[in-house]
Amino acid sequence: MGITADSMLVTLTVSDLREIVRDEVKAALHNGNGHADPDKLLSVAEAAKIIGQSKMWLYRKSTKLPFAVRVGRSIKFSHKGIQHWIESQRRA
Repeated sequence: MGITADSMLVTLTVSDLREIVRDEVKAALHNGNGHADPDKLLSVAEAAKIIGQSKMWLYRKSTKLPFAVRVGRSIKFSHKGIQHWIESQRRA
């Protein structure tokens, strides 16, 4: 049985792993011109209007929705996350 890239185990230090994650996050946030494309956190009313659901629906589903962000005791919703979620729902 040969070793493939998918099955190879690698040992990393915590600092190596942090650097890799930091680089990947930077790459994901940049839109090609060297500047991060900022995301906007929306209120429940704004998010409900965009996705066409009630505020109560959003509150009930917030723990399962990938675009819900807890900020202290309140819940906000990532505008970019909603856009990605809508696209994924269309493909499904």
